[in-house]
Amino acid sequence: MAERRAVGYGGAIANALHAMAELVASLHTPDGRVAVAGFYDDVAPLPADERRAIAELPFDEARFLSDVGAPAPFGEPGFSTLERQWTRPTLEVNGMWGGYQGKGSQTVTPNEAHAKLSCRLVPDQDPDRIRALVVRHLETHVPAGVTLTVAGERHAARPYRIPADHPGLLTAERVLEQVYRKKPLRVRMGSTLPVSDLFKRLLGIDTVFFSFSTADESFHAPNEFFRVHRLHEGLEAWTRFWESYARSEQ
Repeated sequence: MAERRAVGYGGAIANALHAMAELVASLHTPDGRVAVAGFYDDVAPLPADERRAIAELPFDEARFLSDVGAPAPFGEPGFSTLERQWTRPTLEVNGMWGGYQGKGSQTVTPNEAHAKLSCRLVPDQDPDRIRALVVRHLETHVPAGVTLTVAGERHAARPYRIPADHPGLLTAERVLEQVYRKKPLRVRMGSTLPVSDLFKRLLGIDTVFFSFSTADESFHAPNEFFRVHRLHEGLEAWTRFWESYARSEQ
């Protein structure tokens, strides 16, 4: 929260929302790279073979942009849209508010402004370290005369990625090819599933996410839906998965 202890006095007292906008804008360079010092230090380079595999996927960027309503791609330079979505960390502004928000106009200058931030991390990044780096950046970029308060509960999950040669993943590929009669494609997903890292760290086991909803079904959005035929396909695939995996472990 950025705060100015003044109400009104336009033209004589700086506006808290202006200060927050300036602070939030400092988090990225104009081309979309995160400007927080040390943010990328622990990010492992993407191997050449993985970049080739992602580039060979049948991804229609123009259709993707049209579907989400974006006029053009944007983000960290040097990476494709899929690479930025799947393999690179992000720092996002999820909300900003302050001042008068009721009907009609109001000339009161806000003395408080608020913003919510989140980061999506990738393997080898530590949530606590990234949080400390972001807080330090904010504290060192606070406009003159502004008081900054960083609040909110700590919600964090370490990034997780299943090994490419894991028998559970190979079994899933084999089963999907049997169910759909075509070779499946490997993709990644930027999401928050803390239990996968907990299982790995505490129990030493990996997690195969074997679900049957698809990207166009708008996960967690107001218009989320699920195709009924996926229920039948999922039942068949899960049955085949356990049978096949049991045989592979013998």
